[in-house]
Amino acid sequence: MAGFLKGKFNHSVDAKGRLIIPAKLRDGLGGSFVLTEGLDGCIYGYAQEEWDKLCAQIMALPSNNPKVRELQRSFNHSGTDVDIDSQGRIVVPLDLREKAEVVKDVVVAGNGNKVEIWSKERYDALFGEPASLTDLMADLSDLGLELNF
Repeated sequence: MAGFLKGKFNHSVDAKGRLIIPAKLRDGLGGSFVLTEGLDGCIYGYAQEEWDKLCAQIMALPSNNPKVRELQRSFNHSGTDVDIDSQGRIVVPLDLREKAEVVKDVVVAGNGNKVEIWSKERYDALFGEPASLTDLMADLSDLGLELNF
């Protein structure tokens, strides 16, 4: 991956499920990448290298644990390869769009090692009034978070 994926972009999905991936995010994802069900009701997009790392971690967990098997199946069953076309678009599979309630207006956001695709409504409901950086850092102080800005 070429650096951390970052930025927030408003786009829309057309009737065929096509979505433009912003050029600033395309560079970090490559010409094809993997979409899968994400946490909190979004869709995750991983560059192949990142996907392979994540899969290796998940598949290394002890499969004699039923919850591990459920995680492995859920993660891998929802994963699908997508290719970026000459116009910078991908086709988001219908099952992922339905789970994430992606109908038309979306937010495509870089989040470190992945891209998140959100329905605009869900994104606004979750992040419409974000906490201040000061408040977030205070809330996470018990994790030993010490950032030097």
